[in-house]
Amino acid sequence: MTAIWELEVIQQRETTVFMTGWLFDTRSRTEELELELVEPGGRVVGRIPLAAGKPRPDVKAVHPRYPSSLHSGFVAVGAWPRRPRSSDQLRIAGQLEDGRAVEVTIASERWQGAFATQGRWHRLLIGLRTLRYYARRALLLVATGRFGSLREKVSRQLADRPQAPLPTPPAWQALLKGTDPEGGDPETHLIVDHRLGGGANQYRQRLVDEHRDRGATVLVLTFHLASLSPMLLVETARKRLRFSLESTSELLDALADQPLASITYNTAVSFSQAESIPALLVALKQQSGARLTVLLHDYFSICPSHFLLDADGTFCNIPDLATCRRCLPRNPHGFTTLYGGDIETWRQAWAPLIGAADTILAFSESSAQLLRRAYGAVLDDRAIQVRPHTVNYLQARRIPWPAQDQFTIGIVGQIGFHKGSEVVRQLADAIKRAGGQERIVVIGTLESHADPTILRQSGPYTHTELPALIEQSGITVMLIPSIWPETFSFVAEEVMQLDLPVACFDLGAPAERIRRYAKGIVLPSREPDSILENLHRLADETASSRDP
Repeated sequence: MTAIWELEVIQQRETTVFMTGWLFDTRSRTEELELELVEPGGRVVGRIPLAAGKPRPDVKAVHPRYPSSLHSGFVAVGAWPRRPRSSDQLRIAGQLEDGRAVEVTIASERWQGAFATQGRWHRLLIGLRTLRYYARRALLLVATGRFGSLREKVSRQLADRPQAPLPTPPAWQALLKGTDPEGGDPETHLIVDHRLGGGANQYRQRLVDEHRDRGATVLVLTFHLASLSPMLLVETARKRLRFSLESTSELLDALADQPLASITYNTAVSFSQAESIPALLVALKQQSGARLTVLLHDYFSICPSHFLLDADGTFCNIPDLATCRRCLPRNPHGFTTLYGGDIETWRQAWAPLIGAADTILAFSESSAQLLRRAYGAVLDDRAIQVRPHTVNYLQARRIPWPAQDQFTIGIVGQIGFHKGSEVVRQLADAIKRAGGQERIVVIGTLESHADPTILRQSGPYTHTELPALIEQSGITVMLIPSIWPETFSFVAEEVMQLDLPVACFDLGAPAERIRRYAKGIVLPSREPDSILENLHRLADETASSRDP
C-alpha cells in the first residue's frame, strides 16, 4: 500500500453524506476516486463519485517529497440508495495514473458515529468534529507561514454555523417584528441560495445589502453542508442571526402570518432534497402574495447536473427525455449524486416554479434559450428578462501589449472540471510533448495536474488585482476554457474591459459576447493543436492591428 490519506470531516444524515479529506499515492497520481458503501460479503450497495484533485498546498508542505500530494484534496456530497447499517463497510476506491487500483477502508468507528440522533448533542458533535478539522488545517497553514489564509478560512468556516433552532412561532413573530428600530412591521424578503461561494453568492449579498439599506428584513434559506441541514439566515441593519431547520417545510408554518414583499430563487444547488424547494416557494407565494423572481445563475432547474454536463463530461444541449433518462443514473457531475429519481420527476417538480414566476431573470440570451428548450410548454415568455451583470469594479485601463519573445496563454479563475481543467491539462501536455515555446499562466488555481515547467499558477486573487497580475505575467492572449454554457462569465467581461485578445469555445454567454468583440475568437475545437493554432492566429491579428 503506497497511499497516504486522511479523512477530515464526515457527516451523514439519513441517506445523505458529506465528506472531505485528502489522499495521494507516493508513486502515481490519482485519476479518479469513489466513496463506496459495501455490504458484508463484498457487494457494493452504492457509489458516490469524489470531486478529487483539489489543490492542497498545506498537504504538500507536510509531504514535499511527493509531487502528487499537491492535488490530493477531495470532497464527496451524495446520497446512498439506503441508510447505511452498522454491518456495512465504507471505503474509498479508485484508479491511479499508472493503472493500479487504490483502495482504503474507513474505520467503522470513524463514520458510524455520524449517524447520531439529530438534536442538541448531535449538533455539538458536529461542531467538535468541524473544529477539530479546522484546527488541523490551521496547524498546516501555520507551518507554511500562510497566516492570512488561516485567518480567512477559520473565520469563514466557524463563524457561520447555525446558532440555534428556529424559535417557536410566537417567539419567531416577536423576533421579526423586533427587527424594525421604530417598532413597526418591516418589509420582509426571502432569498434561496447556496453557500458555495462564487458569483451567485456575491449577487445574493448585493441583493441582501440593498434590502437592508432600505430598512427591510432579509431571510436567506440556505443549506449548511457541514451539518447536512437547512439553515435560515435573518439579516437586518442591526443584526445577523442563523437558525437551523429540521426541514425546509418548517418555513411554511413559520411564515404563515408574515407578509413577504418578495421571494427570490437564486439557486438551490447543494441542497439535500432540492426537488422540494419549488413546491415550497410556490406555496409561500400563494400564502403571502409575494412577487416571485427566478434567477438563472445555473441550470439546476433543468437537471441536477447543473452545468448541463452529461455522463461523459460534455455539454448535453438538453436532448430528448429518453437520452436524459439513460444519462442521469450514471452522471457524476454537479449534484446528481444527491438525487435518486428520474429526470421526468425532476422537471415535474421544477415546472410549477418556472410557471409561477413573475420574473425570470437571465444574464444572457443563451441561458434564456436553454430554459425555453426545457420548459417551453409551461413558460410564459413575457416573464423572461435578459439583463447581463454589470462589471464596474475594474479600474479603466488598457493592458500594454507584451514583448513577443514569449507566447504566454492567460487563464483566469478557479479552474475545476466544468471550467475546463482537463482542456488546460491536455494543452500543457501537448506543449510539453512538442517541445513548444508556449507557456500557460493561471491567475487563480487549476484543479488538475500540469507540468510546472509549462504552467504556473498565481493562487487566489481579488478582482481589483487582476489587471496588475495580467500585466506582470506578460500574457499574450487570454483563453476561457470553460466546457459548459456559462450563464454570464465575469472573466469574459473583465478581459474585454481590459482590451485583451481572448478566445473561448462556442458555448453559452462567453461565446455570445466574444463573437461580437473585435479582439475575440470562438474556437472551433477543443483539440490542443487546434487551440494553439487559433491562439497564435489571434495574437498575430491583434499585433498587426496595433502596428502603426
